[in-house]
Amino acid sequence: MREMEEKILLKLAKKYIHSNTPQEAIKYPCKIILRVMDIATFEDAEFLLKNFEKDYLIKTLQGAQTGSLRAKSWYYWHLVLGICEYENIPPLPSKRLDLI
Repeated sequence: MREMEEKILLKLAKKYIHSNTPQEAIKYPCKIILRVMDIATFEDAEFLLKNFEKDYLIKTLQGAQTGSLRAKSWYYWHLVLGICEYENIPPLPSKRLDLI
């Protein structure tokens, strides 16, 4: 991780991650970014777009686990990142339980 990215992640972790210290949180940058994607202010969403490569944000979004994002955030980021049109947005990640 580059020093600049680490500083940015620390800043975001201080604001959006409360279950760990920022230093612990930056070990999992995707969790920080997904949290920001889910609950950020518009200004912080713009900050994310300006400071991280689009491909990295797309990869992070596509790797999201169940419960990482609410539906409105999932739709918003697919549209903002130009991944697909509204009609083609994939369903939210979910765990499937196979009952026997």
